[in-house]
Amino acid sequence: MNNYPSGDKRMVCEKRQRESRMRENLTYGLVDEVRLTSRKSLRIRGFTLIELLVVISIIAILASMLLPALKQSRDKAKEIQCLSNVRQCVMGSIQYAGDYYGFTPPTYVPLYTISGPNGSINNGDVRWAGMLYILGYISNKEIFTCPNDLAIAKEVYPAWQVGQMQSMTYGLTRNDLNHLSTVFTDIYKERDPSQKILLTDAIYYMTYNSINKWVPASYILYYSGAPASDTDRVPHLKHFGKANAAYADGHASGSKAENFRKSGILGGRDGRLLPLAF
Repeated sequence: MNNYPSGDKRMVCEKRQRESRMRENLTYGLVDEVRLTSRKSLRIRGFTLIELLVVISIIAILASMLLPALKQSRDKAKEIQCLSNVRQCVMGSIQYAGDYYGFTPPTYVPLYTISGPNGSINNGDVRWAGMLYILGYISNKEIFTCPNDLAIAKEVYPAWQVGQMQSMTYGLTRNDLNHLSTVFTDIYKERDPSQKILLTDAIYYMTYNSINKWVPASYILYYSGAPASDTDRVPHLKHFGKANAAYADGHASGSKAENFRKSGILGGRDGRLLPLAF
Protein backbone atom coordinates (compact mmCIF):
# COMPACT_ATOMS: atom_id res chain seq x y z
CA MET A 1 0.00 0.00 0.00
CA ASN A 2 1.40 3.46 -1.02
CA ASN A 3 1.65 5.92 1.82
CA TYR A 4 0.90 9.16 -0.10
CA PRO A 5 -0.90 12.14 1.41
CA SER A 6 -4.41 12.51 0.10
CA GLY A 7 -3.48 15.40 -2.21
CA ASP A 8 -0.53 13.51 -3.60
CA LYS A 9 -2.69 10.45 -4.15
CA ARG A 10 -5.08 12.49 -6.24
CA MET A 11 -2.24 13.89 -8.32
CA VAL A 12 -0.76 10.44 -8.86
CA CYS A 13 -4.16 9.08 -9.93
CA GLU A 14 -4.74 11.93 -12.33
CA LYS A 15 -1.25 11.44 -13.79
CA ARG A 16 -1.88 7.76 -14.37
CA GLN A 17 -5.23 8.51 -16.02
CA ARG A 18 -3.56 11.02 -18.33
CA GLU A 19 -0.87 8.48 -19.21
CA SER A 20 -3.55 5.84 -19.88
CA ARG A 21 -5.51 8.20 -22.14
CA MET A 22 -2.31 9.09 -23.99
CA ARG A 23 -1.55 5.42 -24.58
CA GLU A 24 -5.10 4.84 -25.84
CA ASN A 25 -4.96 7.85 -28.13
CA LEU A 26 -1.59 6.74 -29.46
CA THR A 27 -2.90 3.22 -30.13
CA TYR A 28 -6.06 4.40 -31.86
CA GLY A 29 -4.09 6.96 -33.81
CA LEU A 30 -1.72 4.32 -35.12
CA VAL A 31 -4.60 2.04 -36.09
CA ASP A 32 -6.40 4.87 -37.89
CA GLU A 33 -3.18 5.81 -39.65
CA VAL A 34 -2.72 2.23 -40.84
CA ARG A 35 -6.30 2.11 -42.09
CA LEU A 36 -5.97 5.42 -43.87
CA THR A 37 -2.71 4.34 -45.44
CA SER A 38 -4.32 1.04 -46.63
CA ARG A 39 -7.25 2.85 -48.16
CA LYS A 40 -4.98 5.29 -49.92
CA SER A 41 -2.86 2.40 -51.16
CA LEU A 42 -5.93 0.61 -52.52
CA ARG A 43 -7.13 3.75 -54.23
CA ILE A 44 -3.83 4.64 -55.78
CA ARG A 45 -2.66 1.11 -56.74
CA GLY A 46 -3.86 0.07 -60.21
CA PHE A 47 -2.84 -1.97 -63.25
CA THR A 48 0.31 -0.95 -65.00
CA LEU A 49 0.23 -0.75 -68.77
CA ILE A 50 2.24 -3.95 -69.10
CA GLU A 51 -0.08 -5.84 -66.76
CA LEU A 52 -3.10 -4.60 -68.68
CA LEU A 53 -1.59 -5.68 -72.00
CA VAL A 54 -0.80 -9.11 -70.57
CA VAL A 55 -4.41 -9.57 -69.41
CA ILE A 56 -5.76 -8.46 -72.80
CA SER A 57 -3.39 -10.85 -74.59
CA ILE A 58 -4.49 -13.78 -72.43
CA ILE A 59 -8.16 -13.00 -73.09
CA ALA A 60 -7.49 -12.76 -76.84
CA ILE A 61 -5.66 -16.10 -76.87
CA LEU A 62 -8.45 -17.83 -74.93
CA ALA A 63 -11.08 -16.32 -77.25
CA SER A 64 -9.19 -17.47 -80.36
CA MET A 65 -9.09 -20.98 -78.90
CA LEU A 66 -12.68 -21.17 -77.69
CA LEU A 67 -14.67 -19.39 -80.43
CA PRO A 68 -13.94 -21.92 -83.23
CA ALA A 69 -14.80 -24.77 -80.86
CA LEU A 70 -18.06 -23.05 -79.88
CA LYS A 71 -18.94 -22.45 -83.54
CA GLN A 72 -18.21 -26.07 -84.40
CA SER A 73 -20.39 -27.25 -81.50
CA ARG A 74 -23.20 -24.96 -82.63
CA ASP A 75 -22.90 -26.18 -86.22
CA LYS A 76 -22.90 -29.80 -85.02
CA ALA A 77 -26.08 -29.19 -83.02
CA LYS A 78 -27.75 -27.74 -86.13
CA GLU A 79 -26.59 -30.72 -88.18
CA ILE A 80 -28.22 -33.10 -85.69
CA GLN A 81 -31.45 -31.07 -85.72
CA CYS A 82 -31.38 -31.01 -89.52
CA LEU A 83 -31.01 -34.80 -89.67
CA SER A 84 -34.00 -35.15 -87.33
CA ASN A 85 -36.00 -32.84 -89.60
CA VAL A 86 -35.14 -34.85 -92.72
CA ARG A 87 -36.10 -38.08 -90.97
CA GLN A 88 -39.50 -36.65 -89.97
CA CYS A 89 -40.07 -35.39 -93.51
CA VAL A 90 -39.40 -38.80 -95.07
CA MET A 91 -41.61 -40.53 -92.51
CA GLY A 92 -44.40 -38.10 -93.39
CA SER A 93 -43.82 -38.85 -97.09
CA ILE A 94 -43.97 -42.60 -96.47
CA GLN A 95 -47.20 -42.22 -94.50
CA TYR A 96 -48.60 -40.21 -97.40
CA ALA A 97 -47.48 -42.95 -99.80
CA GLY A 98 -49.31 -45.51 -97.65
CA ASP A 99 -52.53 -43.57 -98.23
CA TYR A 100 -51.92 -42.95 -101.94
CA TYR A 101 -50.94 -46.31 -103.43
CA GLY A 102 -47.21 -45.99 -102.77
CA PHE A 103 -46.73 -42.56 -104.34
CA THR A 104 -44.89 -39.82 -102.47
CA PRO A 105 -46.14 -36.21 -102.65
CA PRO A 106 -45.56 -34.53 -106.02
CA THR A 107 -42.60 -32.27 -106.58
CA TYR A 108 -44.73 -29.40 -107.81
CA VAL A 109 -48.34 -28.96 -108.92
CA PRO A 110 -49.39 -25.62 -110.46
CA LEU A 111 -52.83 -24.06 -110.08
CA TYR A 112 -54.05 -26.60 -107.56
CA THR A 113 -56.61 -26.37 -104.77
CA ILE A 114 -56.07 -28.29 -101.55
CA SER A 115 -57.43 -28.01 -98.00
CA GLY A 116 -56.89 -29.93 -94.80
CA PRO A 117 -56.43 -29.67 -91.02
CA ASN A 118 -53.62 -27.12 -91.34
CA GLY A 119 -55.05 -24.74 -93.90
CA SER A 120 -55.56 -24.53 -97.63
CA ILE A 121 -54.20 -23.30 -100.95
CA ASN A 122 -56.76 -22.21 -103.54
CA ASN A 123 -55.81 -22.34 -107.22
CA GLY A 124 -52.13 -21.88 -106.43
CA ASP A 125 -48.82 -23.68 -106.69
CA VAL A 126 -48.53 -26.64 -104.33
CA ARG A 127 -45.26 -28.38 -103.54
CA TRP A 128 -44.53 -31.54 -101.61
CA ALA A 129 -44.01 -29.79 -98.25
CA GLY A 130 -47.18 -27.76 -98.60
CA MET A 131 -49.14 -30.92 -99.31
CA LEU A 132 -47.74 -32.77 -96.29
CA TYR A 133 -48.36 -29.78 -94.04
CA ILE A 134 -51.87 -28.92 -95.17
CA LEU A 135 -53.03 -32.54 -95.01
CA GLY A 136 -51.64 -32.89 -91.49
CA TYR A 137 -48.86 -35.43 -92.03
CA ILE A 138 -46.44 -32.88 -90.50
CA SER A 139 -47.81 -29.96 -88.46
CA ASN A 140 -44.68 -27.90 -87.77
CA LYS A 141 -43.65 -25.72 -90.70
CA GLU A 142 -40.07 -25.37 -89.46
CA ILE A 143 -39.49 -29.12 -89.82
CA PHE A 144 -39.25 -28.73 -93.61
CA THR A 145 -36.17 -26.45 -93.58
CA CYS A 146 -32.63 -26.95 -92.28
CA PRO A 147 -31.92 -24.83 -89.16
CA ASN A 148 -28.94 -23.32 -91.01
CA ASP A 149 -31.28 -22.01 -93.71
CA LEU A 150 -34.27 -20.98 -91.61
CA ALA A 151 -33.05 -17.43 -90.94
CA ILE A 152 -32.45 -16.59 -94.62
CA ALA A 153 -35.75 -18.22 -95.61
CA LYS A 154 -37.67 -16.09 -93.11
CA GLU A 155 -35.72 -13.03 -94.19
CA VAL A 156 -37.01 -13.54 -97.72
CA TYR A 157 -40.54 -14.43 -96.53
CA PRO A 158 -41.10 -12.88 -93.06
CA ALA A 159 -44.75 -13.97 -92.87
CA TRP A 160 -43.68 -17.61 -93.41
CA GLN A 161 -47.10 -18.68 -94.60
CA VAL A 162 -47.53 -22.18 -95.97
CA GLY A 163 -47.44 -21.00 -99.59
CA GLN A 164 -44.09 -19.30 -98.91
CA MET A 165 -42.65 -21.97 -96.64
CA GLN A 166 -43.14 -24.76 -99.17
CA SER A 167 -40.78 -23.11 -101.67
CA MET A 168 -37.78 -23.09 -99.29
CA THR A 169 -37.45 -26.58 -97.89
CA TYR A 170 -35.37 -29.72 -98.31
CA GLY A 171 -35.05 -30.75 -101.93
CA LEU A 172 -37.27 -33.56 -103.23
CA THR A 173 -35.77 -35.78 -105.92
CA ARG A 174 -37.76 -37.21 -108.83
CA ASN A 175 -37.71 -40.17 -111.16
CA ASP A 176 -38.74 -38.42 -114.36
CA LEU A 177 -35.91 -36.05 -115.25
CA ASN A 178 -37.77 -34.71 -118.28
CA HIS A 179 -40.75 -33.35 -116.38
CA LEU A 180 -41.07 -31.33 -113.18
CA SER A 181 -44.78 -30.85 -112.56
CA THR A 182 -46.89 -33.56 -110.95
CA VAL A 183 -43.96 -35.98 -110.73
CA PHE A 184 -44.46 -38.68 -108.10
CA THR A 185 -42.12 -41.40 -106.83
CA ASP A 186 -43.56 -44.86 -106.35
CA ILE A 187 -41.52 -46.14 -103.40
CA TYR A 188 -43.03 -49.60 -103.72
CA LYS A 189 -41.33 -50.02 -107.10
CA GLU A 190 -37.88 -48.90 -106.02
CA ARG A 191 -35.42 -51.71 -106.68
CA ASP A 192 -33.05 -50.62 -103.91
CA PRO A 193 -34.88 -48.21 -101.57
CA SER A 194 -31.91 -48.05 -99.19
CA GLN A 195 -29.89 -46.34 -101.98
CA LYS A 196 -32.65 -44.09 -103.36
CA ILE A 197 -32.45 -40.54 -101.94
CA LEU A 198 -35.88 -38.92 -101.67
CA LEU A 199 -35.05 -35.73 -99.73
CA THR A 200 -31.85 -33.80 -99.08
CA ASP A 201 -30.27 -30.45 -98.27
CA ALA A 202 -30.50 -28.45 -101.49
CA ILE A 203 -29.65 -24.94 -102.64
CA TYR A 204 -29.84 -22.50 -105.55
CA TYR A 205 -29.42 -18.78 -106.24
CA MET A 206 -32.86 -17.18 -106.25
CA THR A 207 -33.25 -14.35 -108.77
CA TYR A 208 -37.06 -14.29 -108.69
CA ASN A 209 -38.48 -10.87 -107.74
CA SER A 210 -34.89 -9.50 -107.51
CA ILE A 211 -34.26 -11.43 -104.29
CA ASN A 212 -30.77 -12.48 -105.42
CA LYS A 213 -29.84 -14.71 -102.49
CA TRP A 214 -28.70 -18.30 -101.95
CA VAL A 215 -31.75 -20.08 -100.54
CA PRO A 216 -32.86 -23.68 -99.91
CA ALA A 217 -34.38 -25.42 -102.94
CA SER A 218 -37.58 -27.46 -102.64
CA TYR A 219 -36.58 -29.92 -105.35
CA ILE A 220 -33.48 -31.17 -107.20
CA LEU A 221 -33.52 -30.04 -110.82
CA TYR A 222 -30.02 -30.66 -112.14
CA TYR A 223 -28.61 -34.21 -112.28
CA SER A 224 -25.92 -34.15 -114.96
CA GLY A 225 -22.79 -33.26 -112.96
CA ALA A 226 -21.33 -30.11 -111.45
CA PRO A 227 -23.98 -27.37 -111.71
CA ALA A 228 -23.51 -25.17 -114.74
CA SER A 229 -25.44 -22.23 -113.32
CA ASP A 230 -26.03 -20.70 -109.89
CA THR A 231 -29.76 -21.11 -110.45
CA ASP A 232 -29.49 -24.91 -110.80
CA ARG A 233 -31.19 -26.61 -107.84
CA VAL A 234 -28.67 -29.11 -106.49
CA PRO A 235 -27.69 -30.95 -103.29
CA HIS A 236 -25.80 -28.86 -100.76
CA LEU A 237 -23.01 -30.69 -98.89
CA LYS A 238 -22.84 -28.12 -96.09
CA HIS A 239 -22.60 -30.30 -92.98
CA PHE A 240 -18.88 -31.01 -92.65
CA GLY A 241 -18.67 -32.24 -96.24
CA LYS A 242 -22.02 -34.04 -96.20
CA ALA A 243 -25.65 -33.32 -96.93
CA ASN A 244 -28.35 -34.77 -94.73
CA ALA A 245 -30.49 -37.04 -96.87
CA ALA A 246 -33.50 -39.31 -96.38
CA TYR A 247 -33.95 -42.53 -98.35
CA ALA A 248 -36.91 -44.43 -99.74
CA ASP A 249 -36.64 -47.10 -97.04
CA GLY A 250 -37.19 -44.45 -94.34
CA HIS A 251 -33.68 -44.05 -92.97
CA ALA A 252 -31.77 -40.75 -92.95
CA SER A 253 -28.05 -40.03 -92.70
CA GLY A 254 -25.29 -37.59 -93.52
CA SER A 255 -24.52 -38.47 -97.14
CA LYS A 256 -21.39 -37.95 -99.23
CA ALA A 257 -20.94 -37.50 -102.97
CA GLU A 258 -20.78 -41.25 -103.56
CA ASN A 259 -24.21 -41.72 -101.95
CA PHE A 260 -25.73 -39.23 -104.35
CA ARG A 261 -23.96 -40.82 -107.30
CA LYS A 262 -25.50 -44.19 -106.42
CA SER A 263 -28.88 -42.46 -106.41
CA GLY A 264 -28.36 -40.99 -109.87
CA ILE A 265 -27.47 -37.45 -108.78
CA LEU A 266 -24.10 -36.47 -110.24
CA GLY A 267 -23.39 -32.99 -108.89
CA GLY A 268 -24.00 -30.38 -106.22
CA ARG A 269 -22.29 -27.69 -104.13
CA ASP A 270 -19.98 -27.79 -101.11
CA GLY A 271 -20.17 -25.74 -97.93
CA ARG A 272 -18.50 -22.78 -99.68
CA LEU A 273 -21.09 -23.01 -102.50
CA LEU A 274 -18.48 -24.18 -105.01
CA PRO A 275 -19.79 -26.56 -107.72
CA LEU A 276 -18.94 -30.26 -107.33
CA ALA A 277 -19.12 -33.22 -109.66
CA PHE A 278 -20.08 -36.42 -107.86
